[in-house]
Amino acid sequence: MEGEKSFFLPVPAACDGLRADEALQALLGMSNRQIRTLKRTKGIFLDGAPVYANCVVRAGQVLGAVCESPYDQGIVPQAGPLRVLYADEDLLLVDKPAPMATLPTRGKPLGTLANLVAAYEGRTPFLFRPVNRLDRGTSGIVVAARHALAQKRLMESLHTPAFLREYLAVCEGIVQEDGGRICAPIGREAGSGLRRCVRPDGSPSQTEFRVLFRFKETRRTLLSLRLQTGRTHQIRVHLAHIGHPVTGDALYGAPCPLLPDRFALHAWRAALIQPFTGARIDVRAPLPEGFAALAHQCGEGVL
Repeated sequence: MEGEKSFFLPVPAACDGLRADEALQALLGMSNRQIRTLKRTKGIFLDGAPVYANCVVRAGQVLGAVCESPYDQGIVPQAGPLRVLYADEDLLLVDKPAPMATLPTRGKPLGTLANLVAAYEGRTPFLFRPVNRLDRGTSGIVVAARHALAQKRLMESLHTPAFLREYLAVCEGIVQEDGGRICAPIGREAGSGLRRCVRPDGSPSQTEFRVLFRFKETRRTLLSLRLQTGRTHQIRVHLAHIGHPVTGDALYGAPCPLLPDRFALHAWRAALIQPFTGARIDVRAPLPEGFAALAHQCGEGVL
């Protein structure tokens, strides 16, 4: 199917005598769910001919997997400006503006990043496979896979040294330490369906930070942050927890007139390993106007 991925590779000696599904799992790291989908769509091939999953493969034969979309997310393509930072046949890195949701909901089927990517990709049905997500009020890099196996491999490398994500944030108050690590478990706040908080029974969460600049006049601090885990609202909750909420974050702090429709958090860099070629990908998303204006208002020559 157009837009999905096909793999054809010689069977090595180490896989001689295995079943086709066992060989695919060994060679490509396919999950049981993906194998079940291949069975249902008759997507397993040996020397160009479709075969059953239990077919025995021999060294030197060519084993193939044609991965088709098992379902339709119902994402409506919507033309609009989309900044593509990197693209190849396996993945796509785009710069999400704020305030924009990453995925549509039943009540808001349009105006999301997924709609813009669907129009860019130009195929139906379209499956949006984000590897990371950003809150509506956060701008910056979203990494999306172009097929299921790429998504699986990228998700496995998320929060490892092979997949670095770096954020810039302006927070309230002067952070005294030059850098450090916030280790505080995060869970849902009682009585709220949206807010998260630090709580003893929460999920383990770690955020590394480094001070880039202290704005003495406006009593704010520019930080560089890296996620070691990926909890909902993690940076926002952790900075509020240490008494320095993200500037403009009305949910965990206070709104900012300079940022009427977002807060000062930007996913500016992503560095990862291409899951099939091993190439190093390192991209940066420029600061959006609102964020840059706030930084300049806080102090000259900051960035």
